Amino acid sequence: MVPRSGPLSKCAAPTQSACGLAIPFARSTLMMPQEQGCERPGSAGVVSALAALYRLLSPRRRRHLQLCFLVMFAGAAAELFTIGAVLPFLALISDPEGLGRIPHAPAVFAAFGWRSGSEAILPATLLLCGAAAVAAAIRLLLTWVSHAFVFSFGHELGVRIYSGLLRQPYLYHTQRNSSEGLAALEKVQYSVIGVLLPVIQGLVAAVLALCIMALLIALQPVIALLSAAAVGLLYTGVGAVTRGKLHHGSRLINDAQTERMRQVQEGLGGIRDILLDRSQPIFERSFAELDGRLRRSQLLVTYIATVPRVVIESAVIILVAVLALYMSRQSGGLPAAIPLLGAFALGAQRLLPLLQLVYVALTRTAGSVHTIHELARLARASTIDVPLDEPPLPATGAIELRGVSFTYPDSSRGAVTGVDLHIAAGERVGFIGETGSGKSTLLDLIMGLLEPTAGEILIDGAPLRDATRRRWQRQIAHVPQSIYLADTSFAANIAFGVSAEERDMARVRAAAEQAQIADFIEGLPGGYQASIGERGIRLSGGQRQRLGIARALYKQAAVLVLDEATSALDDATERAVMTALSKGTAGRTVLVVAHRLSTLANCDRLVRLVGGRIVAEGSYEELVAAPSTERGRA
Repeated sequence: MVPRSGPLSKCAAPTQSACGLAIPFARSTLMMPQEQGCERPGSAGVVSALAALYRLLSPRRRRHLQLCFLVMFAGAAAELFTIGAVLPFLALISDPEGLGRIPHAPAVFAAFGWRSGSEAILPATLLLCGAAAVAAAIRLLLTWVSHAFVFSFGHELGVRIYSGLLRQPYLYHTQRNSSEGLAALEKVQYSVIGVLLPVIQGLVAAVLALCIMALLIALQPVIALLSAAAVGLLYTGVGAVTRGKLHHGSRLINDAQTERMRQVQEGLGGIRDILLDRSQPIFERSFAELDGRLRRSQLLVTYIATVPRVVIESAVIILVAVLALYMSRQSGGLPAAIPLLGAFALGAQRLLPLLQLVYVALTRTAGSVHTIHELARLARASTIDVPLDEPPLPATGAIELRGVSFTYPDSSRGAVTGVDLHIAAGERVGFIGETGSGKSTLLDLIMGLLEPTAGEILIDGAPLRDATRRRWQRQIAHVPQSIYLADTSFAANIAFGVSAEERDMARVRAAAEQAQIADFIEGLPGGYQASIGERGIRLSGGQRQRLGIARALYKQAAVLVLDEATSALDDATERAVMTALSKGTAGRTVLVVAHRLSTLANCDRLVRLVGGRIVAEGSYEELVAAPSTERGRA
């Protein structure tokens, strides 16, 4: 046995930005969970949230939005014409021969050859009906275009966030609960239906409302301006009273959605223990509390959005009554005022729902500011550039670690410290040590999943950098202790990440035979096409591990990493698997972590770690010959 030790090197602290941990990976900076404090969506307000959404639009989606605005203005023009035509139409119906009082009426009559108002009633009726039909058709078109824009953007945003989560560095995932990603995708759905759709509807409503207000002001400036001022003051007052509640509700909704998803994931993930311990009430109470908090917050935001409608409708009835009283006392009395009252009534009937849509859009956005900024942050992280189609890095040379140290961001103690190690191409190296001694972290560093905080890793003499990391990883097959299995067929799980068209069934069968799982699979009714169930729940621990080994062997990588890959196998099966691996991986570099020394009998060299440092290297016989107290640490 050859003792080894080296000076304790200080691990370089990870670079800390104002927002969180900055991780150099594929030429970008990644925001970690602590970044919440660097962006204050509540103070940024509705405008900031809408700007964040706009910045997420792709060029195609921005063109789609421009089309929405084009149809929107066409609809506004049609609405304006329809409402504007009501006044002369009512005047024509009520007094066919008194059109001389209406500006431009004689010129219009002369242009169409009408000699009297009675002749114009039928054409005017048809014209008004046609204008209303055109306005309705444009509204339907606008509804389709705007909904298509919203749901297309929701699709793009969901795919972008999911793709971004899959392309984040491994360290990113070690610092976050997977439920946060699931909650983010759920929030995309909520934001699309609950926020973006009302915003688009609110924009449409705002344009139409401005046009209608302009028309009413042109008809009766004083009354229209006073009415607009009264309605505006009512909305402003309600908004001022509810602003704080909306901000508080926004934060509660965002947090409760994430926590609720985490609770669901934990409950379903631990269902075996929950059934055995009969601990369902604990999880039910926790879920009920979180879901209740979410629903109460959503109720508050939804209620606030509906309050002005009731207030404004009552106020408008009062305004119309006052307007009728005022105009009845003018010259001509109430009969002369009927056309103007009709135009105002129709304008108010169209205006109130529009104003309510605008207010709902503002309250929904204000109530979702935190969620919008979180989605924007995730979508920005998804722009990390990770090239996936580069050729594998030639693995004919050695793996060398020079003074490698690593400290996790949330830890003050180094997981790996001052490691110097040389692994020749084709060598089989076993790593042993107590739990927490740094074995798995060291393998993650070698595989390029983590970056050293000090020192460097060289592959065939070249430093492992961002430009070569992905090419290096294409040469690695990894079998962890806990195997992830997808709810699909055995063949798809062995050829994991390979499309059905590109799947090589001969390689699948060969890998299964080497992993000692072929007999079991071929004895099933569906064979390799049989489904394994969610997370392989119907399989034993040993069967899951053998599937993981078959998956690694299918890849035919130059470097095979086994991290407690046979811990769930019985002794006889483990010996058979390791013997098959020895034959099937001849000439490849194999790195093995195991607690049972017998698993490492075929290794060329063993490396012992204590506290993240290499303390000894030697052959299997040298370490087996060590004192029993030291061997027990393996």
